[in-house]
Amino acid sequence: MKARKMIIAVFALTLAVQMTGCKNDMDTNKPIVIDVSVSDSDVASKAELNWTELGKLTDYEKMRTAVDTIFGNEIVDGVKYGAFYLDKDEKQCTNNTLSVVLGNQFVAEEMKGNALIDSLNSSLDAIYTDLSDSDRTAAMFNAYFNLLPDSTPNYFNGGDTLSRAEAMALVTRATTPVKSLPAVDGFEDAVTGTDYDQYINYAAQQNANSYINTQDKSLTADNFKGAMSRAEFVYLVMNEVYGTENVQSFDTSKSALKDCTNAGDLSAELKITGADRCNAYTLSHSLQNVDKGVAEELYKSLVMAAEKGIITPETRWNEGITKAEAIEIVVNAFNQYYEDNGYLVNSAEKGSTQVLEAQAEELWSKQDANDMSVTKEQFIADYVKEISGGMTPEQFEEGIEGSYSIKFAEELAEKEKEDYLNQIWEENKDNLTCDKDTFIKEYEDFTKDLKPEEISEREFIDHVTDKHGKPQENNTNTDNNDNSTDNGDNSSSNNGNSGNTGSGSNNNYVPPVDAPSNNGGGNNDTPVYNPPVDTPADPPANNGGGSNDSTGSGYSRPERVDIEVNLDDGWNVVE
Repeated sequence: MKARKMIIAVFALTLAVQMTGCKNDMDTNKPIVIDVSVSDSDVASKAELNWTELGKLTDYEKMRTAVDTIFGNEIVDGVKYGAFYLDKDEKQCTNNTLSVVLGNQFVAEEMKGNALIDSLNSSLDAIYTDLSDSDRTAAMFNAYFNLLPDSTPNYFNGGDTLSRAEAMALVTRATTPVKSLPAVDGFEDAVTGTDYDQYINYAAQQNANSYINTQDKSLTADNFKGAMSRAEFVYLVMNEVYGTENVQSFDTSKSALKDCTNAGDLSAELKITGADRCNAYTLSHSLQNVDKGVAEELYKSLVMAAEKGIITPETRWNEGITKAEAIEIVVNAFNQYYEDNGYLVNSAEKGSTQVLEAQAEELWSKQDANDMSVTKEQFIADYVKEISGGMTPEQFEEGIEGSYSIKFAEELAEKEKEDYLNQIWEENKDNLTCDKDTFIKEYEDFTKDLKPEEISEREFIDHVTDKHGKPQENNTNTDNNDNSTDNGDNSSSNNGNSGNTGSGSNNNYVPPVDAPSNNGGGNNDTPVYNPPVDTPADPPANNGGGSNDSTGSGYSRPERVDIEVNLDDGWNVVE
């Protein structure tokens, strides 16, 4: 957009005639700057030109909400669905374009009449403070689809004249999904070095559709930043929408244009056919001679657009194209094209997630319902959720068997069980007498009445070991020998008291835990031995005659046993 009316250097055609001596013979070796009038109120735009997928744009929230409400768009799990988010195959698409959205019959019908703008007025007024009634539709499309940045915050500036850089970029951004744009040979070198360098890649995509282009060297840096005429913009849009061949074959014999005539083959008249910068010179000539009309190529596009109702017969072809008018022409052109040739989508009223639901239902119909672990309703819900989250339909379909097939799940469980049994068999087989088949059968019998969460591997191993465990090595003899050694003192005591035939308690001596106390004075190295209570200290008197032997009820003195005590080594029996 221009800061002020441009002062244009134009080659005077009369001067060229005088210099060459030939009528209309031009020297096209020199670049020419094309003079197109612009508005005195133009505001130079240096706003950043960002490019974001339609479904991920978050600016102008109130306006977006209003538009989405009107057209039935909605957000599900952070992803947008609805009439604006269906591609030409009726699949959900967040990276959609204005050209595809306008190909939705539902959108076209909703746009008819004034109801749309009436509903959006308040939200648009919350964004812009400078809207005229004729600007509102263009402002809505520009803001929602992020076509061109606003020169000044809160100002649409619909009357600003577009540079060729902006006008060409606008058409690309209205028709192309967000992606990496290919370079066009020689384009950047021809136009770089202006305030519009950020528009270069977008504009390059329209080079072949533009009347002023780099192919014949007409498009220079000066012309790139210069204003585009309405005739050029109509030519550009009609070529993009209808195709150059269709435009140039259009019958103009019944033209009713009010302010433009057909100048015919102007390049031939000027004797510059096929020369470099031919189109720049012919357009410049027309702008200097408005009453003589435009070259036939431009004329045909104007007539076609007027007869289809895309523009009015009052073309104002020589004026600079404004921001609001450019967007209006793009919208009108696509609307008319789809009305003439059929819409891309004829059932857009479904909108929302219904398209995904229809896809899921079709996919369900291909499955064996008896082999599915979920209901049809759950399957459809899962499909919508996963596709909304970024999974492709192909990825979802590939995962159906693993996620939903009962047969697959059973086979997988059986394989996992087989691997598990192999593992615990290897870990325990050396302790078992049974073979692997018996081991597995034991597992089946052990677990047949148990739920999976009730199965204990430890309990099973104990069970199978009880039934089929190898016998442990017998250590009984060793244990007995140890016991004999431990009880040696007791055996000696028993042997020493074998003469006791009475019924008293066992006379085995058990040494006290602590060292015996000293009952007398002197050295306490050898404790006093105290005989058992039930053994008399002195032999009983002999009340009868005869010898005092061990027969009968007489007393028999036990053999003398000397006890030597060693406090360090314990008790030792000394005979």
